[in-house]
Amino acid sequence: MQDLEQVADTAAPKRFALFGMSQGVPVAVAYAAKHPERVSHLILYGGLLRGALAQDDQGRIERANVLRQLLKIGWGERNLAFRQVFAALFFPEGTDEQFKWFDDLQRASTCAANAVRYIDVFTHIDVSREAARVRAPTLVLHAESDALIPFSEARALAASIPGARLVPLKSKNHVILEHEPAWSRFLEEVSEFINDSRAARAD
Repeated sequence: MQDLEQVADTAAPKRFALFGMSQGVPVAVAYAAKHPERVSHLILYGGLLRGALAQDDQGRIERANVLRQLLKIGWGERNLAFRQVFAALFFPEGTDEQFKWFDDLQRASTCAANAVRYIDVFTHIDVSREAARVRAPTLVLHAESDALIPFSEARALAASIPGARLVPLKSKNHVILEHEPAWSRFLEEVSEFINDSRAARAD
């Protein structure tokens, strides 16, 4: 949140559209709630309000703990089997080339210790109270068969933000691939939302 505030204060105009994807969704929600005068539109894709360990769902808690252990053990290994678990969750319909790209990205982006710390923070996050205070027009998009974050999370997210609109996308991929019809639909919905002058109401 502090990083986003500094970037917005340094580089953003007085009012701007804010996009949050996946783990960036809770941060975007919290920022929009705290700074209603800055956010003209809020666009949220593939995210949630509460991490797995902040929910009373034993199945999701167990899954989160397994994924954390995989991160801890396998992130830095030369054998890509551990990291491919995450690629399969992010885009199960991806090609071998895309899996390799994602594996390279994971290893280049951070170390195992930071990856574990990251998932620890995300699985405990809860911005459900902040969501109720969002005043910006909000568009929520989510893949209907997302393998990483269930579509039920999108329903909860949209229901928690006043006036939010939920758009389901026909895909199994958490990261929508450019050849999918869902990607074109995503672009169309976001463009229409941003360009709708009625949506950008003044506070």
